[in-house]
Amino acid sequence: MPAQVVVCYVYIMTGDEPMSEQDQRGQNEFSGGSRYDCIVVGAGHAGCEAALVAARAGLQVLVLTGSMDAIAWMPCNPAIGGPGKAQVVREVDALGGEMGLNAERALTQIKLLNTSKGRAVQSVRTQCDKWEYSASMKQVLESQSNLTLKQERVERLLTQSGHVVGVVTNYRVRYEADTVILTTGTYLGGVIHISDIAIPAGRAWDFAAVASATHSGGSASTFSASIPARRRVSTSGVWT
Repeated sequence: MPAQVVVCYVYIMTGDEPMSEQDQRGQNEFSGGSRYDCIVVGAGHAGCEAALVAARAGLQVLVLTGSMDAIAWMPCNPAIGGPGKAQVVREVDALGGEMGLNAERALTQIKLLNTSKGRAVQSVRTQCDKWEYSASMKQVLESQSNLTLKQERVERLLTQSGHVVGVVTNYRVRYEADTVILTTGTYLGGVIHISDIAIPAGRAWDFAAVASATHSGGSASTFSASIPARRRVSTSGVWT
């Protein structure tokens, strides 16, 4: 089966000259890792669903995450569903996904929105305990057969003859697979701006995901996920 990359959420990769096989295999810092059918990079919502569907289909799956304590972490407003998104949650659920089930296990409130309007714009939204949601999803991954979960950050994609064949982590461990699924989300090349200071980071001071494609002769770009600036009420008469 030819190797392939499945691109999720905000990752865009364009082909260029791949690293030579000698560059990839000849460096002493790469120690041997196992071979899998599928490697999932990132363990947010998309990564968890991708890993579970592959493992439940009988593939040997490796999930690599920067933090075991941030699996399926829900930032800011810990909600599942709502206008537009509830449709996606239902589709994931219909395909055997875990998001809807996990939301029920961790919910603190469930509400039907827009009840004063027509049914076409009504939607269900749950508010969840973000700690419980993360812990519950981690337990699901850990108990899933055919799935291995490791806390390592991917720093390079390995390519051979124009195909991605694996990854190298921050521990210099090489993992090979027929399929690599990237679900780094907004962590990919992430930057936090504070005043005139720019800090490479993911969310809330987590490590940013390295733009791995640039290390393999490709290019990467992301969509912005900007958050408006906050100001103390005591310093301004205007609430921002």
